[in-house]
Amino acid sequence: ILPALPHGDTLHHQPSAPDVHGCVIHSFIHPKCRSSKRSLLEYCCIGIPMHIGENTILSNITLVTYSDFNQNILHLPSNLIMQTIPLNDELFATFAFDFHDNMKITYNTNDKILYFGQTLSTIAKKIHRHIDDLFDDENNKSLWTLKIFPVTKNPNESFEKTLKLILLNDFIMFEKQYVSIQEILKQRDISLTIQYRSNLINCT
Repeated sequence: ILPALPHGDTLHHQPSAPDVHGCVIHSFIHPKCRSSKRSLLEYCCIGIPMHIGENTILSNITLVTYSDFNQNILHLPSNLIMQTIPLNDELFATFAFDFHDNMKITYNTNDKILYFGQTLSTIAKKIHRHIDDLFDDENNKSLWTLKIFPVTKNPNESFEKTLKLILLNDFIMFEKQYVSIQEILKQRDISLTIQYRSNLINCT
């Protein structure tokens, strides 16, 4: 569990966001955002009102627009870890897991694997894939090798689609490519990550 941090211990939060607590590092935060004292936001650009729950880590995310946004505030569940990573060819992927997930434990059967309480059958329908095509390696079935994160052309779309995969029961995607965390780390573009973070540091 993340330690509770007083508001004064945050770094580079915007003073105009008085309800943002926890640890905030080099980030732009919408003034109506709310976060708990047990949360971490690093290198984020959040342009819409958002309620960030307990034990949540957001890293490298961009969310300045959110399609079909018809609520006063976007609620993120507690115990959430999300990070957007630039990939080769100027593409992006955002992975998300529960704070308590054991991502590398392997399973013999599909029915024992749950992703935010959803079965693999449900996830396969959401991303328009066959359940047998969800893993990098059929002999190594784990959350680490689960290919469910959409590859997109911009970080905002990447974060939004991964978040909807978690939050919406009737959400369906038709992306050309989905990747696992294992693949994301192999394909990540370090130079783009450094460039993005440098831009935020210079602005904050």
